[in-house]
Amino acid sequence: MSKLILFDYHCTSCSHVFEVLAEYEDKQPKNCPECDGAGGRIISGTHLDPMMAMDGAFTTAVDKWAKKQKQRTRVDNIDGPNLWMY
Repeated sequence: MSKLILFDYHCTSCSHVFEVLAEYEDKQPKNCPECDGAGGRIISGTHLDPMMAMDGAFTTAVDKWAKKQKQRTRVDNIDGPNLWMY
């Protein structure tokens, strides 16, 4: 049993971009679902969700900085300024 990978293809006739499950070694052009023209394999970019860090599950650099500043302010209010922390 061979592994199938999702590849992006670009139709040379109508410029439609489509996805096909194919084997890695399969270099044959695939038929476009729009116009039935020949489509060649293209390199696709990664797909990231821009809202991924908004749900609180992933911390961003700004969140880490704000947490560190809050910790420093809390220590400064208790002990006075601790210059060794900066």
